Amino acid sequence: MTHEAAHNGETPLATGPVLRQYLDETAHSTDSVSAFNNRMGRLLADRLGDAEHGAKPIGYVTATTLLTYDCEKTGISGRDHEPMPREVTGQPPMMYGLFQEESVRLARGAFGDAFANDVETIYDALREQSPAPGGIPTVLPQTLLKRMLS
Repeated sequence: MTHEAAHNGETPLATGPVLRQYLDETAHSTDSVSAFNNRMGRLLADRLGDAEHGAKPIGYVTATTLLTYDCEKTGISGRDHEPMPREVTGQPPMMYGLFQEESVRLARGAFGDAFANDVETIYDALREQSPAPGGIPTVLPQTLLKRMLS
């Protein structure tokens, strides 16, 4: 399903190919923040899966959260245990927080309003659960997962 289909009322799954297509069509800025967000978006696309196996909004948020954790905290991919690309590690913490906000915009553009609204709802719930003001925990609380999946 292309991102155009997402805007026609269908509820898509988030897939890597659709996100990559959206990034290819919209990534024209070369400033450092845009370049960082574009690179992170492409790494996120790698984690979302192919056209047959995509992610629901909770999976999209989980993939985004784990990606930012891998880049910010460990520098090692939790998926394949390989080093993360140098250009996305060692950034100020604010950059990773900004990417989580950017991920909502990416979801809206690539997968449609309904999908992005669900992503925003999940982020809002995570912020309520976080001990840090405005923070998002890196591990989704079990009770939140149960509530979001039901």
